[in-house]
Amino acid sequence: MRMPLHEGHVRLDLTGIVTARGGFSLRRAGDGASADFEDITGTIGLDGSGTISARRHGADTQVLTFTNAGTALSLTELPGRDMPLTLTGAGADSSARDFGAIPLPAGEDLFIASGTFRLLPALTGPGSPPAL
Repeated sequence: MRMPLHEGHVRLDLTGIVTARGGFSLRRAGDGASADFEDITGTIGLDGSGTISARRHGADTQVLTFTNAGTALSLTELPGRDMPLTLTGAGADSSARDFGAIPLPAGEDLFIASGTFRLLPALTGPGSPPAL
C-alpha cells in the first residue's frame, strides 16, 4: 500500500498533523466483503508516537496507533522505519459493521509502515526558501 502525504503542519514543539490522499481497504477472501478507510489523517506527538484516523461510515474514526519505535528525530526530518501500526478498538468495531463480526482483534498489528516527515519544509512553509 502506498499513501502519498498531501499536507502537514509541524508546531514549534514538534507535534504535528499529516493528511494523506487515498486510503485503504480490507477485503475478506471468499465473499469479497470489504471495509474502506478514506481521508487519512495522522497526528504525531512530541515523542514520535501517534494516531491515524480515517473516514468510516461518515465519521472520523481513530483506527490505528503507533509508537515511536523505529523513529529517529533529527533537525530536518522525522523518519520512521518498520513501525507497527496497531488496530484500535474503534477500528475493530468499525470493521465489524462491514464484516458482520470483528475480523481482527483490537491491539493487533495491522501494517508495518515506513515513511519520512520532512521538518524543514513544514516549518518554513511551501515556497519558502530553505533556512541556512
